[in-house]
Amino acid sequence: MTPWGFPRREAPVANVGLTSLLDVLVILVIFLLALVGPGQGAPPPAEALVLPTSTATAPFAGDVRVRVTREILSLDGAPLLRLERGPAGPEIPASMKEGRLVPILLDRLAARSGSTPGGTAPLLLEGDRDLPFSVLREVMYTAQKAGFQDFHFLVLGSVPDSSTGGLLR
Repeated sequence: MTPWGFPRREAPVANVGLTSLLDVLVILVIFLLALVGPGQGAPPPAEALVLPTSTATAPFAGDVRVRVTREILSLDGAPLLRLERGPAGPEIPASMKEGRLVPILLDRLAARSGSTPGGTAPLLLEGDRDLPFSVLREVMYTAQKAGFQDFHFLVLGSVPDSSTGGLLR
């Protein structure tokens, strides 16, 4: 009873609808993802970022050179196999590889991996600038399986400068 003689009423208990709240949050997340857009990619580089450039004038002194252009994979200037056109660009033919391993390259590199006294020779991997990374990854995987541990990389431009041996300036 209240002091005025009326019966006391119980206040209704408020129930939070957790399912409704989660539904609204999921809809908001989907809306925000759609608003931001699919895969904005990597963030833009910092304004003060200066990428390194090579000033080397002496040629590479390594014993083993693997060159991968958009058409051919070669070892020390001798062509090993011709690349084929794939949906994402040049790729190693499926008949010439086992998973990520390229057997013909593995055999030739395995014979050369111990060519220097006291360890393995460094490997110079020359790649075309427009080559998909998947091709270079398969070549690096094969070279590592052949025993190479020391990799040096050289990027070839679409129009190589003959005075630098294919290096971009």
